Amino acid sequence: MKRVVAALGALGLLAALAPEVPAQTVPATACPLNYICSLAATGAAPLIGAANDGHPASILGFLSFDDSGNVTANLEINANGTIHNVSGGTATCTSGTASTPGTIQVTTPNGPLTIDFVAATTFAGLELLLSNDTKEQTNDTPVTLGICRPSAAG
Repeated sequence: MKRVVAALGALGLLAALAPEVPAQTVPATACPLNYICSLAATGAAPLIGAANDGHPASILGFLSFDDSGNVTANLEINANGTIHNVSGGTATCTSGTASTPGTIQVTTPNGPLTIDFVAATTFAGLELLLSNDTKEQTNDTPVTLGICRPSAAG
């Protein structure tokens, strides 16, 4: 019993003398520069009583970021079986902060596609974790999640 009390006392003393670890800060999400990634995302329209309730959607293609933060999008968007191609489409990237994600706004034939993103560094390199927040109606919250992985050229 004395050994247990002595061991606990030693651990308590070590904990008291240990330097305080500073709180970690969340890094801001910056728009990538000179980066090409292959995008794969999927989701569904919300259930709000509209004609497109629950319709599936998927996005496949490439996002290419230049050294100034400009983005070129080459995408195929499948919205409930209707294909929309965005070839050489222009997009803008806005960096996020420590408390908000960055956004990529892509011009498509059906209007703007806004994608929220955060950057994650993995063994493969920088990856963009994506969430689509384009709204068609006031109460509408589509759910689309995906990832943009570095391409061989990026």
